[in-house]
Amino acid sequence: MRKSVTQSEPTFTEIKRFESDTEIDHAIEKLERCQTLLRELWDCQATYDDPRKQTLVDRIHTTVLEIFGPNSPEYGRHRHHRIWHGGMFVNMPDEDIQAAFRAGFPHTTVMLKGLMDRLEESRPNLHRDTAARARSTFDGLDLHPRIAAVCVDLYRDRHYKQAVLEASISLVN
Repeated sequence: MRKSVTQSEPTFTEIKRFESDTEIDHAIEKLERCQTLLRELWDCQATYDDPRKQTLVDRIHTTVLEIFGPNSPEYGRHRHHRIWHGGMFVNMPDEDIQAAFRAGFPHTTVMLKGLMDRLEESRPNLHRDTAARARSTFDGLDLHPRIAAVCVDLYRDRHYKQAVLEASISLVN
């Protein structure tokens, strides 16, 4: 008798920590490109069966996955996103399908804007995390007592240049 292997559903609780402003800027550019493609579909009055629609939906999924990661709340929330709003029924008339497709455009626009806002909101944490990492790294150093005496307080007060200068002078002396 074979046991069936089941994979547990991801929890989608991994918050993405961005490393730099450049990484955030690049992510926003990708989402803006999705917005531009969405606007182009809207402007040309694309129909629900236009192949560009599925290409864009796939691009949105991939973009969110690449930016935030497979276990992120953002990916968990939007991994099944479609350009669609309203009910979906078997044997729906084409005009109802088209209407639901067109109604999905504003919802997709708002979703993309929300993701870009989330990226912008992560910028202050980026800078705060960098300073915290630098301070914790410094605390872990095994410095000579004379060097530590002249630079620890300066470093903790974020006077990095002065701390390095004082440490260098202490080392030379």
